[in-house]
Amino acid sequence: MTYTDESDLIFEQLLLINRRTFEGQWYETAYHALAAAFHRAQDLRDIELLVRVQHLAQEQMNAIDQEAPHHALSSLSAHTRGYCQVDEATHKS
Repeated sequence: MTYTDESDLIFEQLLLINRRTFEGQWYETAYHALAAAFHRAQDLRDIELLVRVQHLAQEQMNAIDQEAPHHALSSLSAHTRGYCQVDEATHKS
C-alpha cells in the first residue's frame, strides 16, 4: 500500500465530514466519519493524526454529555447499557 498527499487529503475530508455532521447533531454519522479518520491515520501509521482523532473524540464525547446526555452515544447511556468509556476500561487494568 502506498501513501500520497491524497491520503492526507482524505483524512482531512473525513474530519470535515465529522465536524459538519457533529454540528448538525447527526452524532452517529459524525462518529463513523471520525472512526474512518482513525482508520486512515492507522493506515498511515501517523501518531500525530491519531492524537488529533483522540482529542476530537474526547471533545465530542464531552459535548454530547453536556448537550444531549440521553443520546445513545452519551456516557450516561453507555453506562446504562453496561458499557464504559475506553479510557475508563484502560485504567482498570
